[in-house]
Amino acid sequence: MADLTDDQKTIEKLKGDLATVTKDRDTIKGQLDAVILAKTAAEAKVTEVTTELTKTKGELTKAQGDLTKANTDLTTAETVVLDLKKQLAEKEAGSPALPTVKVGGKTYELTSDFFYNGEEVTFKSLEENKALAEELVKEGIGNLRLVAKK
Repeated sequence: MADLTDDQKTIEKLKGDLATVTKDRDTIKGQLDAVILAKTAAEAKVTEVTTELTKTKGELTKAQGDLTKANTDLTTAETVVLDLKKQLAEKEAGSPALPTVKVGGKTYELTSDFFYNGEEVTFKSLEENKALAEELVKEGIGNLRLVAKK
């Protein structure tokens, strides 16, 4: 009978070990399920971030294209400005484009015809009437602009 008791003790011990292993297995299975759930969530996040990254790369590519176009436009504008400055310098260096009259030893440009005291003032009328030209300069009429000496 002693052998039976030893066998029963062994069986009881094995039952206890089985219960412990089963408990450990269930704990590990729960942990594995949590890891799988976390992995699934991480994969979903990776997909979301990848999609956002792709979208952002597209926006960046478009912005780079816009920047390139803006730089091209700027270069074109700079070229136009330099050309206009050159034309202006050449124009200023040449004879004046506007008609000029001399009043008191100074030269004035007539920027446009205008009316003064009900009479039309033109380049011809200023050439013919020096007193009128002097009066207009004295009054500071804006249509007569002093030509700066170069």
